[in-house]
Amino acid sequence: MEERQTAASAMAFLEVVSRAVAEIVMANVLNATRAASTIVASVRSGKPAHPSLRLGSRGYMGKACRQRNGIHMDFSDNESG
Repeated sequence: MEERQTAASAMAFLEVVSRAVAEIVMANVLNATRAASTIVASVRSGKPAHPSLRLGSRGYMGKACRQRNGIHMDFSDNESG
């Protein structure tokens, strides 16, 4: 009887973990899709994308990186980089 309870609780635990992993994966897929469509739209329209989508070597394109690449934008968030 105790073995059945242990097996049932293990199965319940695995179900909860698998649901959590599935939700995380879907959230990442949706965020990546949203970011990609935003970047494509910004390229098509010629308007700059949100600064968080401008990736550089440190995960974002800082001020120095933009200047090196000839991208001059002012987001007025006093970013240092």
